[in-house]
Amino acid sequence: MNKKTKYNFQQHSKMALKSSPSRLSFSVLMLLLSCLESTTAINRKFSILEQQPNQETQPDNNDHETQKTNDEHRQVGGHAHAHFQVEPSHHDPAHPNKMDPSHYVFLAEPDLHAGETRPVFFANAKPFSSSSSPFLPKKQADSIPFTLSQLPQLLQLFSLSNTSSMARSMGLTLQHCESPPVKGESKTCATSLDSMLHFVRSIFGARTRFRALTTSFIGQRRVDPPVLLQNYTILEVVREEPLAREMIACHGMPYPYAVYYCHHLNGGSKVFSVEVVGDNGERVGATVGCHMDTSGWNSDHVAFHMLGVERGSSPVCHFFEVNSVVWVPVSDVNAY
Repeated sequence: MNKKTKYNFQQHSKMALKSSPSRLSFSVLMLLLSCLESTTAINRKFSILEQQPNQETQPDNNDHETQKTNDEHRQVGGHAHAHFQVEPSHHDPAHPNKMDPSHYVFLAEPDLHAGETRPVFFANAKPFSSSSSPFLPKKQADSIPFTLSQLPQLLQLFSLSNTSSMARSMGLTLQHCESPPVKGESKTCATSLDSMLHFVRSIFGARTRFRALTTSFIGQRRVDPPVLLQNYTILEVVREEPLAREMIACHGMPYPYAVYYCHHLNGGSKVFSVEVVGDNGERVGATVGCHMDTSGWNSDHVAFHMLGVERGSSPVCHFFEVNSVVWVPVSDVNAY
């Protein structure tokens, strides 16, 4: 690769909008438009990272999201390329009270009702989070290697130091994307909108209509820095998706351009839209997914420790983070 090669993210994001299917749902269009807003800032962040290669890297919310996704499936360890350590899960079964704050997303289905109060972690949707990184057109995304073995060349392509926070996050993302699926799981890492929609169609069927659900803050976050973990009370269960016996969750992953880890688990599901309010008055319109059959999950899954239940004994529900997209089948005329 040419070391001096850099991608014009804004140009390629506009190309993605033009080349994507025309009948996109409103939520997907808003997701794409949000990608365009941060392209200049992304390049500026890369420059800042390059100017501070010796600064000790502190985990950010992107690390929380990547670690949480890893936790939900398997513990990871060992070394990746570019000379950084891939850390194991923060969950310690011997000390169940020592939890990563981002694990506070699980709840039991009977608790999904108005008036229920519980601690919930909602990551901050920062300008540099993966959800605001630009989608590339499929042709451009497919032309860029997406493998852990070529991480050093990728860091060179994007002018990143191998000691930077983004380099570490890229390694975690690539390792997770290359890991095998768990039993009953279909997965992909979508590097373009086209590849994401192709995966959704492959699961739901080419003739099935579907739409995207997201989690978002209602109004501006109240404090800076925002409160990531606090008690939230369910104000209303707005809607249960009537046809969401199957769902596909796509989680934004930290990467220089938009990468979404999309997966589907067998066993049936339920999907709800809820409105919650935090102790500080902050409101969130959240998507909640419930997995009805957990008998195939790892018995040490963090959700079982959080809820005090055993594998396969009851459904497990969880709030979706802000940088996730949940696809569900619908018959709504406004769906994609």
